[in-house]
Amino acid sequence: MTPCERLSDRMPAVAAGGDAWTLEDLAHLDACSDCRAEWTLVAAFQRIGPSVASRRGPEATAAAVLVRVREAERADRRRATTRGALVWGGLAAAAALMLVVLFGGRARRAPEVA
Repeated sequence: MTPCERLSDRMPAVAAGGDAWTLEDLAHLDACSDCRAEWTLVAAFQRIGPSVASRRGPEATAAAVLVRVREAERADRRRATTRGALVWGGLAAAAALMLVVLFGGRARRAPEVA
């Protein structure tokens, strides 16, 4: 059984709180985009599934879960974009400071003509 299959089999129990991830499982989830995507779906269904499933059919439940997953992905992208802007802004400020330190903050004077 592959690590992906093992995690896939355990996901419902972990989402329901009856089991927990090991450090090895968490490392695999961090490295494997397929398992992360599946875990996102399983965890989202665990949060919204019971209330939605009791009022709707399976198709509506699946659609509701996918909407929540897309919302979570958009939020993750926004956080990553904000973080990237902060990093580039910090690098630009550091470069400006370095130029001031290197050149002493003084403007160079033009050579005098005799």
